[in-house]
Amino acid sequence: MKTNIPCKITYSEADKCWYVESPGFYDGIMTYGDTLDNAQAMAKEAVTGLLETYLEYGDTFTIPSKEVADWYDIEIPPSLAFAM
Repeated sequence: MKTNIPCKITYSEADKCWYVESPGFYDGIMTYGDTLDNAQAMAKEAVTGLLETYLEYGDTFTIPSKEVADWYDIEIPPSLAFAM
């Protein structure tokens, strides 16, 4: 089973880094990376950790929907997708 979580990834010229956000999880997820690959890896780690915590404590959540064209899908591990 393959499950993706949409995240918006934007480049900040002022900060010289990529910002990642995924609203829809309580206060949302926010992280960054120096490169696009690093930002995507950080997003995967943040999303995975948050979902594991939700499942551990029985919290409910809604997978956010893509709202704009520049959103990326962050794939979560199959074991976590199965648990959802």
